[in-house]
Amino acid sequence: MHRSDIGDVDDGPLGVEEFPSELLRFFTQEEGRVLLVRGDPGAGKTLFAVQALNVLRRYGGDVLYVTTRVDTDTVYRNYLRGTTDLARSNVLDVSQDPFDADIAPADDIGADRFDPAGFLEWLRAVGDVSNPLTVAFDSWELVERHLLSQASQEDAVEPGELVTRTATLARRHDVRIILITEEAEQTSLDYVVDGVVELHAGHSTGGRPERELLLEKLRGVRIANRTRPFTLSGETFQVFTPVDLPVPGSDVSGSGRQPIDNSKRKFSTGISGLDTMLGGGYSRGSVVHFELGPDLSRDAWSLPCLATARNFLAHGLGVAVVPLPESSPGLTRRHLDPVLPDTAFEARCDVFETYDHASVSGSDPVEEHDPDCDGAAGFDYDDYLGRLAALREESDGPLLHVISMDAADGALSDAVSDHARYVALHNDLSVFVTKPGDGERTRVDRIADVHLRLERRGETAFLYGKNPVTPFLGFDTTATEGTLDIALQEMV
Repeated sequence: MHRSDIGDVDDGPLGVEEFPSELLRFFTQEEGRVLLVRGDPGAGKTLFAVQALNVLRRYGGDVLYVTTRVDTDTVYRNYLRGTTDLARSNVLDVSQDPFDADIAPADDIGADRFDPAGFLEWLRAVGDVSNPLTVAFDSWELVERHLLSQASQEDAVEPGELVTRTATLARRHDVRIILITEEAEQTSLDYVVDGVVELHAGHSTGGRPERELLLEKLRGVRIANRTRPFTLSGETFQVFTPVDLPVPGSDVSGSGRQPIDNSKRKFSTGISGLDTMLGGGYSRGSVVHFELGPDLSRDAWSLPCLATARNFLAHGLGVAVVPLPESSPGLTRRHLDPVLPDTAFEARCDVFETYDHASVSGSDPVEEHDPDCDGAAGFDYDDYLGRLAALREESDGPLLHVISMDAADGALSDAVSDHARYVALHNDLSVFVTKPGDGERTRVDRIADVHLRLERRGETAFLYGKNPVTPFLGFDTTATEGTLDIALQEMV
């Protein structure tokens, strides 16, 4: 065996990855690896294998999808065409005549059918000219059963022996092997392979589809997080990764991004995918309840909320933000100010000082002193309305309010309904952000037109609608030429 020239594979962009970085390292750092893929029917094992072949093909060599239960044309039409770079010649039905297969060299078999010995010799010959070869067996049990049934009485192979011989051949000739098993529980296959992954599919208590990839073992690869949520959206296997806002002051901001148009009845959320889910965005004059689940990162709320704020500012509309107590007003401001020139930003955006300095941990960045934020932290609703009057004079239309109920600290408890009427009267948009254990959640729910929740699943935050009901939505961020673009990917 030898190490690949690929070297270490980077973790890639945050958001949605086409294949887990840990599995790329597993296959590319050393050839001749054997991976077992387990999961219930419908969990996504076939699409996982197809995506693995599609990705690994770009790292050199040839790939082969081996099956018996579905003919070659059907596999190509249903799983490869339109979603991968693979061709019909990358599919082998071992039940067909070897000389009818598109993959050479058939002469090495010397027979009109695949039997265990002939298939292994053929696999070795193909592997020697592919450098390297990656083969996915879907499923191993059916392929094994067919090959054993073709063996002559003199060359009979015991069940279980064929997989051992296949794994040995893979390691000697640098062939990557993916074995898809129909068995959901641990079997003797687990002890033959170098890695084991398991795919799970189910539904949440709200009936939303949820999928999870478990990395049980990957020999030679450090696994920081064993569970990875994934999606089969677009008939393609993809995994979700954690997403954070870019560091303020970096080259990535919202400055170069074209704003999304508002309509006569709706404000854009700033995220086109969320607009689609909500029938065009947030209604003018409406209240949104943005509920945070437990164990989220400190600034997780800001990814969707500040996308809306940036879109408002880009249209010349005023924005008022009351951040969470643990979120820095200065950093919040710095995430928004690239959208407009300094003078216009100061006139149209007001970020309130409610920072709880006692909540800052030693690992958190120390915020630079901001003279505009001097004075005691806290929230006064009458003061808030007074500052809105000045903001409204500079705005080219309605305002956006983003208010942390935790930061308001009870100041809005008896004024939530009045605030909703104020928002409707001025055709504004208000987003109330609530945290776990916040006693204001029920009160906000009564007046909210839209109810969204941000929830952590594994290491990844997902957004979903409780009213209206939506699937789990993972964030996918891309940054090009200084522009941050946020998209959403359904978990299906």
